[in-house]
Amino acid sequence: LWVTITFTPGGLANPVMPSISVLDASGTLLGQTQVFGDVSGTYGIPFTPLAGQCYYFVVDNDGVSGPPGFNYTMQISNTVPTHPANPTQPACTNIGFDGGSTSGWLGSWGHSMQTGVAPQPTPTYTPIFYNTTGGHHTVTTPGVDLQAPIQTVCPQIPGNTNSLLLGDGPNAAYGGASIEQKFQVTASNALFTYYYALVIQDGGASGATAHTDQEQPYFKIEALNCAGAPITCGNLLVTGGPGIPGFTQIGTTGTYWKDWTAVMLDLTPYIGSCVTMRFTVGDCSIGAHYAYAYLDATCAPMSITAPPNVCQYQTTTLTAPTGAATYSWVNTAAPATVLGTTNTLSITPTTTGTFTYQCTMTSVTGCNSTLTSTITVLPTPQITVTNPPAVCSPATVDLTSSSVVTINSGTGTLGYFSDAACTLPIASPNAVTSSGTYYIRILNANGCYEVETVTVVVNTTPTTNVITANQSI
Repeated sequence: LWVTITFTPGGLANPVMPSISVLDASGTLLGQTQVFGDVSGTYGIPFTPLAGQCYYFVVDNDGVSGPPGFNYTMQISNTVPTHPANPTQPACTNIGFDGGSTSGWLGSWGHSMQTGVAPQPTPTYTPIFYNTTGGHHTVTTPGVDLQAPIQTVCPQIPGNTNSLLLGDGPNAAYGGASIEQKFQVTASNALFTYYYALVIQDGGASGATAHTDQEQPYFKIEALNCAGAPITCGNLLVTGGPGIPGFTQIGTTGTYWKDWTAVMLDLTPYIGSCVTMRFTVGDCSIGAHYAYAYLDATCAPMSITAPPNVCQYQTTTLTAPTGAATYSWVNTAAPATVLGTTNTLSITPTTTGTFTYQCTMTSVTGCNSTLTSTITVLPTPQITVTNPPAVCSPATVDLTSSSVVTINSGTGTLGYFSDAACTLPIASPNAVTSSGTYYIRILNANGCYEVETVTVVVNTTPTTNVITANQSI
């Protein structure tokens, strides 16, 4: 049976939310959904009856003892709420909620958490309503969470303006909510990176009897293929409990939080097919503990960002996708030597030729993805610069003289500048009149260059004064 109510607030300024209770003929409580702070106007509870038994379905807190708190309507049905079709988006659509909405996503929610059956790892979340509401799917703008120092918009995405709050916040009311998107996988979006921050309570805190996993609040991420089967390494599960790895306790409470965390998912095996990304959050099944999550996501090509050509002796950075738990960079010519362990690798090649760099990334779920990048190292011309001897004005210094600059290797055009960035050319490099540090650059046709400094000393010539003495005879 699916028992739902719709309601509108009555005359109370701060009304107590209604609850649905299920009792047997003797008055024993068999199930209840109770809501605190949720004025969405509708919720319900699933219940499995036994044949031949009598049950009472009761709505409490309707304000009959004072001003009317609610007007409400109850519906009881044995028709399972239909999961609507989730259309396949042609690409990642509004994947980071940057449109300020949940367009492109399918949401569900319901105050319907029930204790799961072991070895089930979580309570059972039964969606009652299939839509996105501001009470359970809130598009966020910049700010800070009320309980934990979590930015309400993911700061790890440059230029980010919106994220999503999934769940009804710090309300322990049997609440559950999910949001999912099904999209076509192409080479341009084969790297799916999701970002999450989480606030979750331990059901066994504050002296209460410890909850089982089947009763604890939880947060779950699922990646499914086009047939709805789980994708290897695409799933993540956090359940409430003491000492959750990577989480921080708020004071001495039983509430824990985790700041924004990036998790990458390699979807290249599914190019030409589709995947569904689903995020679910649930309160505890006893009705006193909660969980809620902040979400964001990006789609990008699964590749290393690097220029195809670099110059000898010059530093270049290779960038692998963010969101992996560990990184390991090698040059395939010497695979036993690890060159770096972050998502970026700086290289300064000293020899020319073609080299292949490989980055192995391990996700938080323990799966490996490997990317390679082939780079051609172009020769850089080399010069030797010798400081010219000091001169006295009005003499000048010729920086173009072969005694000042010598080309050691390669060919290129020489340039003379007064700044290190080589943006201010010297007007007359063959007749420098002022002391100072100058810069000589050799630049070849491939854009490779070397810059060396040269020091010029031009001394001021002293002025001679002739004094004539008059003598008296």
